Amino acid sequence: MYVLWLPHQQNGSTWQRADSGATIGGTFRVRVVVQPNNGYLYGGAFVVENSVTELADHHSGQTQMGNFAPVSPEPNYGDPSSNVAVLQSEYLFLPHNATYRLRVRVQYMVIPPFTPQEEEGEMWITVRNLQIVDSRSEPYFVWKPSTGLEPPAPPPVGLDNLAPEDPPANGVSFSAQLLGAQRGTCTVRLEIFDTANNRTPVLVREFANVLRPGTWSWMWDGRLDDGTVAPRGIYTYRLSVHAGWVPWADGDSTISSYLSLERAYNENNEPMLEAEYWGYDDGGTPDTDTDDQHLYFIRWYVLRSSRPASSGQVWLFDPELQRIGSWDLSGLPCVEHGEQPDGLSASAAGVRHGVIVRVPVSLMVTPGEYRFVVYVVDDHADLDKCHRRRPALPLNAVTYQLAVTEVGFYLNSTYDDNQKLKWDGADPTDPGACEFAILRQQPGGNKLYIMAHVEAPQAPLPNSSVKVRLRTSVSDPQGITVTLRYSGKCPVRSGQYHFRRLHGQEIEMTNSPSLPDQRIHVRMTDEGIKEVTTFDHARTSSSNYADSQAIETNLVSGGGYVKRGRAVYHRHMWNLSTLTLPTMLRFVQAAGVERMTICAVDNRTIFHELPVKNQADILYYSGHGHSATGELECWDSGGRFTVSEVNPAANWREDLDYFIIAGCGVLHPDGINGFAWKQLALDQAGLRGLAGYYVFYYGGFRSFSGPTDASGQSVAIANRFTTYLNSGLHNHP
Repeated sequence: MYVLWLPHQQNGSTWQRADSGATIGGTFRVRVVVQPNNGYLYGGAFVVENSVTELADHHSGQTQMGNFAPVSPEPNYGDPSSNVAVLQSEYLFLPHNATYRLRVRVQYMVIPPFTPQEEEGEMWITVRNLQIVDSRSEPYFVWKPSTGLEPPAPPPVGLDNLAPEDPPANGVSFSAQLLGAQRGTCTVRLEIFDTANNRTPVLVREFANVLRPGTWSWMWDGRLDDGTVAPRGIYTYRLSVHAGWVPWADGDSTISSYLSLERAYNENNEPMLEAEYWGYDDGGTPDTDTDDQHLYFIRWYVLRSSRPASSGQVWLFDPELQRIGSWDLSGLPCVEHGEQPDGLSASAAGVRHGVIVRVPVSLMVTPGEYRFVVYVVDDHADLDKCHRRRPALPLNAVTYQLAVTEVGFYLNSTYDDNQKLKWDGADPTDPGACEFAILRQQPGGNKLYIMAHVEAPQAPLPNSSVKVRLRTSVSDPQGITVTLRYSGKCPVRSGQYHFRRLHGQEIEMTNSPSLPDQRIHVRMTDEGIKEVTTFDHARTSSSNYADSQAIETNLVSGGGYVKRGRAVYHRHMWNLSTLTLPTMLRFVQAAGVERMTICAVDNRTIFHELPVKNQADILYYSGHGHSATGELECWDSGGRFTVSEVNPAANWREDLDYFIIAGCGVLHPDGINGFAWKQLALDQAGLRGLAGYYVFYYGGFRSFSGPTDASGQSVAIANRFTTYLNSGLHNHP
């Protein structure tokens, strides 16, 4: 047995003989020579059985060589010239570069004495077909164009195992070995892709008449077909090689033909691979950031293959395009599949994935554009011609780490730099539109107008964004991540830029569970928690806060209540961290508050806090009442307010059950006092009860002064009243 093959593949080349143990390439035929030791052949010979077995661990089973037909002996190949039968197989092209055993069983007749004969023959050959070996171990490179591109340097000699992170400033070198037993020429094809789009190449080049085996190399100067310089970034590429002509064509590629990595598309056919900021983990140590991590959601990528990928990684590149982190894809939780670590699963129809990557804060301290690159490798070594596991073309997902210098809540959708809301102010008797703000109350409405100032040496890219964290102290302490988009240059601060929500996409304060980039939960109904808030307008020298403090202390310690802020008259006591606010009408209208905080995700010292309405069950008022007009006192609103200005039907319908008025005679049973409060607070707003002071004398009513703080009477009454509340008797008819 021997094979015939073409050591040099070109027109006019002659077939040459190769014996057992030889290395060949390309298309070949097997010849079986039958010549009896004694007697003469009668009627020729026949191959009745044949097989081809690959001697590798990747495979089991056998294939066949097809039909064998008789041919004339060829002395040039060493065939005997007489008493011989030569049988030749069909053209064969074996799929893998490996060693094979070729086996045949032959039958023939010898005379005399007309005896049938049967023999087996076998040989071994090693097939080395065309293979391309890239000089880079991973199919990507970083392109950083110089200011003025110079003519490219001469291409490198041989294989230098180029580092992807360090390309020449004036070009990118490509180099590959072309291996195989067969000599000739081939065509090398290079396709370069931006890792943002691995479906459509930005450049395609073909190089014909490249000698093989040998080394191919080329220097790309960074220019595209239109003459422009390719943008700075991370690029991937496919090298492929083709040689010969049908039916003797051969080829190879550095990229898998069995596995593809694709972007997912939404219902509007828009690509969806993003690096979305998912949250911040302080590692349970809020006082230090050495173990803190950013959480990024890489969504969504699709793996299309008949098998899962064998391996995969997520790489992180910093703004200087240096690779600074790598994570094993098989161990990352996949949000699409219940946070199970199955980011490598695939199917012919495509499996969608979205994984969470935990990035140490220390890796992302430099403001700028960061890129997450997804890289996967197939599991088709048994089918690959060289028994390789080959990668799919990588894809990247971009996030922008910009330096947030300030973040805050603003008055309205104009986002005027001078309209940042404040919880305090210069003059509570005449507050400005942005002063002494209580969200949801003043200003009213449930929309949040959030804007950040970002410092950058140049204008951010149009699609740049920053992440901030929004949370409340009670309703949702965990909070949500909010994405703010670049909206333009700050008109009043040099080198700073505005980032905010798009118009119509403002964050809503709702009673529903929070959703990132959509809504934040703020309690707006009775949640089954007993709550109290106090308002003590102790403006005279004989007044103090003892009664309101007694209400708070007794209800919290004896009744299981929790506080929802307080309001006091004296400026030196106002403090948002203790939720102690000025005694203004808007606090009475809110009837309870919690804190809302917005902060930069990577620097929690950059934040803005405001009170937000979270209504208590009990509102206690302590201050002067004026029964002649039905008014109570406060800082603003001309120093007094009526029940009509409180507008209970609009403001007190969420959680408030009881309004307790420790003010002089404002619950007198007449049209401007008690009856007015009853109609608007009980009948229209649905409160369960009102409590306050008035005096009844036989023969009628008269004006009345309530008990004073200095005498201790107000505290004594507060103590008795909280005992009554804690007993639960107020809940019975």
